[in-house]
Amino acid sequence: MIDRFRRAMLPLERQQHLYRTALVACVAFHLLHLLALPLVMSPDGLEYVALSERFGSTGFFEHWSYVRMPLYPLFLRASFDVFGRFPGAALLPGTLLGLVGVWALAAEVRRRRGDLAGAAVLVLLSAYPVLVGYEHTVLTETGTFCALSLVAVLLSRLARTGISLTTMALLGATLAAAYLFRATTIAARVKQCLAEQNSDGGWSAVANLLGQMSSSDSR
Repeated sequence: MIDRFRRAMLPLERQQHLYRTALVACVAFHLLHLLALPLVMSPDGLEYVALSERFGSTGFFEHWSYVRMPLYPLFLRASFDVFGRFPGAALLPGTLLGLVGVWALAAEVRRRRGDLAGAAVLVLLSAYPVLVGYEHTVLTETGTFCALSLVAVLLSRLARTGISLTTMALLGATLAAAYLFRATTIAARVKQCLAEQNSDGGWSAVANLLGQMSSSDSR
């Protein structure tokens, strides 16, 4: 069904212009709701903020909560150090990760299905209420979304171009970073998913991987 975008009666230059416009609108929308909507703080969010303050302290190893992974508190600490301690600085890491995830998926869809399909993904995912809501919490869900998006893009590249050292290294680095961000994200069977590719270019393998990650994450 998405192939209808390719058959749209628009010149190629016009389609490229629409994609660039959608990308600018996506960035502007993220900036706008970052400034306009409030921070939603939960007990887990308070713990992440407290953990961000442990970096560089003398009791770091003694007081660290080892059920939490260190990458997200480290992002929070960097944001606080650069922008100061205010709600926008706490929201910035999650908003940036959400934006990267949206852009990565849209860029891959654009590469496979054309500019109009990529623009549609930018608009629809940017305005997705659940994603916008999580971008206003101090939680790891947007980081999980970003990691899943990057993994899906890399698996799509593997399905399209075959195994390469660069892509496999990027996939390994992404999964390692995802683990350091949220441990349950690593629960994916990449080899089995790649083995399930079919004639549609491997999108079923990507879908299977995302389903396995989501089900393991909910546990």
